Amino acid sequence: MKVTSCAFCSNTATHVCKWPVEKPTSISHWDLEEEHCIITSGSHKHLQPLTVRRFTTFLPFLDDKSRHAGVRVPVTMYALRFPDDRYFLYYLWGRDQVEVFQPQECAKPVCDLHLREVSETKHYCMEHWDSWQMAEAA
Repeated sequence: MKVTSCAFCSNTATHVCKWPVEKPTSISHWDLEEEHCIITSGSHKHLQPLTVRRFTTFLPFLDDKSRHAGVRVPVTMYALRFPDDRYFLYYLWGRDQVEVFQPQECAKPVCDLHLREVSETKHYCMEHWDSWQMAEAA
């Protein structure tokens, strides 16, 4: 681990928090699934797609010798329902990405004062102590 300071003080961090959290992540449109929670770009809402469909379309064009040509392009279409009962269809293709929440580790650097050692390989930051204790009690 490279030398960094603790997220809660200026001491040198000795571990990183391993608590599972969901963080915004950009993924390829081809990896999008109906179970994902999408972060909309304009209104920053967190919505689950009603449907996700994939298909291939043909994009025609004229080549440099004015001959008709084209290319097959994979497309992902998904539908979102907004809280005000508006529905939108989105089409993504090529290298388009979509921002979703995905499970990851907290990964905050913590010093010995601000960590709780759960096992030799698991350490939680003080922000997640209560969450860990509630999970243990359940």
